[in-house]
Amino acid sequence: MDPSFPHWLTEAAHHLSSGRIGIVPTDTILGLSATVTTAHAARLNHIKGRSPTHPLVVLVSGWAMARTVACLPNESTLAWPGPVTYICHTTPTYQAILGPTVALRYPMGWWIRGIMDLIQAPLFSTSVNATGDPPITHVAHIPSQIRDQVAFCVTEMATYRTHPSTIIDVTCGHPVICRHA
Repeated sequence: MDPSFPHWLTEAAHHLSSGRIGIVPTDTILGLSATVTTAHAARLNHIKGRSPTHPLVVLVSGWAMARTVACLPNESTLAWPGPVTYICHTTPTYQAILGPTVALRYPMGWWIRGIMDLIQAPLFSTSVNATGDPPITHVAHIPSQIRDQVAFCVTEMATYRTHPSTIIDVTCGHPVICRHA
């Protein structure tokens, strides 16, 4: 791992690249995170208490990684990096895992992008809460029934996460706001 990154960041990258699920803060929420595999999608959804096939947000570290996951519309129209998730058509490489569409986000936080750059892979991310409960906004409030099901928890950069991202569907030719945060 890259010695120029903080120890906690390289440790999180090591856990994720080893196939573990953890709690990693993003620039919007505290996220349950894992690499993008079918098994991880099912496990993350199990932790949240929802259907194993429920779609999850996929985070990318930059434009190049985004193009490997999704068929992007005109990039100059996307408000990235930042707290906006776009529903796009999935590339053939990821369709078996994600299905025909993907909720894709390029976060602003340097730490989450750094983790993805270290492991050279996108990540699933979903809010740390049981389905139907409000998102957890501080690591001290993570319930044990969630914390006990993950391998690690990044506590750095994690004390002020309060708002989910805005979600915009761009699959039908014109943007449709699905959730305004």
